[in-house]
Amino acid sequence: MRCFISKPFAVMSHVAILISALTIATIAQAQSTAPVTLNNYGNAGLIDMPSGQSMPEGTLSATSSLFNKSLRNTATFQITPRLAGSFRYSFVPDFIPGAGSYVRPEYYDRSFDVRYQLMFEGRYRPAVAIGLQDFAGTGIYSGEYIAATKTLRPNLRVTAGLGWGRLGSYNSFSNPFGADTRPSTLGTAEINGRPQADVWFRGPAAPFAGVEWAPQSVRGLVLKAEYSSDDYANENAANVGYFDHKTPLNFAAEYHFKSGSTLAMNVIGGTEVGLRFSTSIDPRKPRVIGREEAPLPIRVRQGQSDQRRAIFGDVIDGHSVPSGYVGSIPAADITQSPSGVRIARIQDQCSPAMARELDAQAGVVDLVIFENNAGAARCSVVLRDAGATYVQALSKPANADGANYGDDANQAAIARLNALMKTDGIVVEALDVTAGRAHLRIRNDRFDAPAQAIGRAARAMTHVMPDSVYAFDITVLEQGLPVSTTRLQRRDLEQLQFDSDGAWKTYVRAQIEPSDLGQGDLTFADGYYPKLSAGIAPYIATSLFDPDNPVRVDLRLRGFAHLDIAPGLSLNGSVSKRIYGNIHHATRDSDSVLPRVRTDLNKYQAQGDPTIDRLTADYMFKLSPDIYGRVTAGILEPMYGGLSAEILYKPVASDFAIGAELNWVKQRDFDQLLSFRDYETVTGHASVYWNMGNGFLGQVDVGRYLARDWGGTLSVDRVFKNGWRVGGYMTLTDVSFDDFGEGSFDKGLRATIPLSWFTGQPHRNKYNLLIQPIVRDGGARVNVPNRLYPVVSGVDRTELRNSWGRLMR
Repeated sequence: MRCFISKPFAVMSHVAILISALTIATIAQAQSTAPVTLNNYGNAGLIDMPSGQSMPEGTLSATSSLFNKSLRNTATFQITPRLAGSFRYSFVPDFIPGAGSYVRPEYYDRSFDVRYQLMFEGRYRPAVAIGLQDFAGTGIYSGEYIAATKTLRPNLRVTAGLGWGRLGSYNSFSNPFGADTRPSTLGTAEINGRPQADVWFRGPAAPFAGVEWAPQSVRGLVLKAEYSSDDYANENAANVGYFDHKTPLNFAAEYHFKSGSTLAMNVIGGTEVGLRFSTSIDPRKPRVIGREEAPLPIRVRQGQSDQRRAIFGDVIDGHSVPSGYVGSIPAADITQSPSGVRIARIQDQCSPAMARELDAQAGVVDLVIFENNAGAARCSVVLRDAGATYVQALSKPANADGANYGDDANQAAIARLNALMKTDGIVVEALDVTAGRAHLRIRNDRFDAPAQAIGRAARAMTHVMPDSVYAFDITVLEQGLPVSTTRLQRRDLEQLQFDSDGAWKTYVRAQIEPSDLGQGDLTFADGYYPKLSAGIAPYIATSLFDPDNPVRVDLRLRGFAHLDIAPGLSLNGSVSKRIYGNIHHATRDSDSVLPRVRTDLNKYQAQGDPTIDRLTADYMFKLSPDIYGRVTAGILEPMYGGLSAEILYKPVASDFAIGAELNWVKQRDFDQLLSFRDYETVTGHASVYWNMGNGFLGQVDVGRYLARDWGGTLSVDRVFKNGWRVGGYMTLTDVSFDDFGEGSFDKGLRATIPLSWFTGQPHRNKYNLLIQPIVRDGGARVNVPNRLYPVVSGVDRTELRNSWGRLMR
């Protein structure tokens, strides 16, 4: 679209006026009511120019801007209150890589930005930011800037700044820092991707300025005007000619929706009309809040009672009850205790006649327990002497100090606990009850906050454990591993359940220790091993950044199965089938000079359907309270199978961990079934993990990669208490930048999004997103499932502390 705006009048005088206004504004005391806005590059700014402000900490923004034939898509993350980073993927028409180069009619560009807040706005000072734009890309948008922004009135802000590179190309002057020569980076576009520090803040500089006004009469509307220091040389080139740059004045009107989205229309250079859409979210603020059901109330002890009533309710002698019950009988869960007693459980009103009829229909039943919908016992009907003996065995007074539960008593308590926690998705693996103390091992299939699972288990224990039990030891298993054990005092739960700060008061009094290495006197639940779980579900697979088609999508169907054989030992498998999509249409051949350990990915995508995604035997174990081990064998991932072994030292209370991993792998055939190709190798890494505090997690891996190259990987993630994770990594190996190819070295961004953030209901499923600007062979690792650190750190003291506020929920 084109429009006409008259030739600008005395543009430099307007810049001077805006800069003067900004200087005068240092005496202003107004606090802005207008939101921090984004520019066409997806950063805090005006229209094309940056501003001196920053987004709120933790904000994640996505921006798409259309400017004539050019399309920019940017993801920006406010990493800390001062530091922000961006990744941009752009379609650039008629791109000229360098001086004298041919015109490329279609070009897809990847670039990174970083900005730092030097100073926040105060009563007498402006907000000041410094930034690098396209500092690790092809250099198409490369520029640096210093920008200052001040609020004059609650709905009026002004910005002024200096730009270099692309942002210093219109009406420029000598560099105030003295470096007037700026090396060109466009000639190396094909292999760029590494930071070009030798060009930063070099070459001529140019001023820019702008104003933002939010009319109070139209809530959500923001009007902008800017004087741009970008001459749009590439877009305005004579042999391209799709943009006629007539003026440095740009104008925009944008509307901010309550949902956090923004729609903007702008006029660039006096002739081009552009559109921009952006949306911002705060990972700390879920879209939906509080859809989970209320927990069981905590049963408060009233003196001493016997444990029989907690398990059986009222016990009725059903020996002489006549048969001949008329009516339907609800489904009954019939089990057998270790001593051979057959026990049936029915969710219905207490009915001795129904119990007799069930015995007649189902065969020998010694005892029938009638429960309510929550799994609490209403009454129990004894039908045979074996049932009466079983009840009598569990009728010891609760204050019988020194008396331990036997197997029958433990199994009865386990059944009762499982019934109470069924809707919570918590399953009891084992239980041990001794004088004054009960130790419970649970598997948490639902709650993404481990402290909430502990709280739900503790609530159920108050209903089942005899009154003499004063301490609850609760171990949450992760992949069969007992990592940490939390000890709660029963009296704390009883006294603090209605206290507004009850959760944190219990944290101060709780003990979180490494779980015992052995199984001790634990009684394992009948039928817990072996345990099979399986399912089938659709999912969406994506393939990004292929120049032939930047976005490819498949709708696929995956079936999966998991068999627990013994504590820590399991078999795992998954297969998938494409339903619809175009990922398999990718045909671009690899130009890699390294072993093609990843760049043949398109052949796997084209020839594999259906595929075996995983087929492994996994054993996870503890060597000591702080040392964990893992052995995995089989088909590890879509491209490799083999054997993997890992060891990790991670004290429960420590923010540091060290580990080592060794893998022998063989490349799979392109059909991703059971055959393999000739390429095989040994890889391995030594790793250091550091929880740096304030939600930051760092990791360094040093070792050998799939292409037999040696080097290291640095990863940094921002982890939020609700399970959100945003981060990135970079890998440097002994492969040269030239041999690596386009991109120079492996790097990427990643995010983990918990499903509960969208639904408001507890859920352990998460969506993992990995953005790799380009996939090459250098610095590639095998994707081994269930690496130890994410498993172990999920229930360590730090993670429990972060989620402890949900203990009472």
